[in-house]
Amino acid sequence: MDSEQKTVSVVPFEEIADHYTVKQRLVVFAGTFGSNGGSSLTDKDIAVTPANLSGPGIPTSYVPFRNAHLLSVAASWAEVVGGRYIYIGARRRRSSGYPDCRPEFYDAFQRAINLGTKPETHIEIRTPVIAMRKSEIVELGQRLNAPFELTWSVLHTVGGGLRRLRFLRSPSPGLSLRGCERSNSISA
Repeated sequence: MDSEQKTVSVVPFEEIADHYTVKQRLVVFAGTFGSNGGSSLTDKDIAVTPANLSGPGIPTSYVPFRNAHLLSVAASWAEVVGGRYIYIGARRRRSSGYPDCRPEFYDAFQRAINLGTKPETHIEIRTPVIAMRKSEIVELGQRLNAPFELTWSVLHTVGGGLRRLRFLRSPSPGLSLRGCERSNSISA
């Protein structure tokens, strides 16, 4: 989904889909996120600030109800093409207070899919990394030969700006700058 976030590009999606020779693809342009504002990732008037992982509240980078939009589009398309599973890489520990990264959110959304689709439709949301540590995700990706070199992450720089980084070796998107520095696996 191209959500007009300051940090998102459709390019990694296409590169990864090419890598796995995915034939059926759907790119959805959701300019609503940019129009809605309410997040430092979508609103040009809100500065991106580093997350305060020990503080209360929801960080400025929370895009209101974004994962619900992603799941809605995925469920709609899955119903059309006969898909059975929706995989999403949400991680509770990573959520930093994001309400749409909690297991109970996905349980509730699963109920909505079950109620809101045709009776013969059976779509299951899968959150395989939701309880995993970053290091466990990297190790799993290495065992599965994930194409990390095609993935991107966006990290805050010291000046509070954004820096998009392409991973060279092992870390998955979303790894912290500290984790990336430890693994020496980023390229600006």
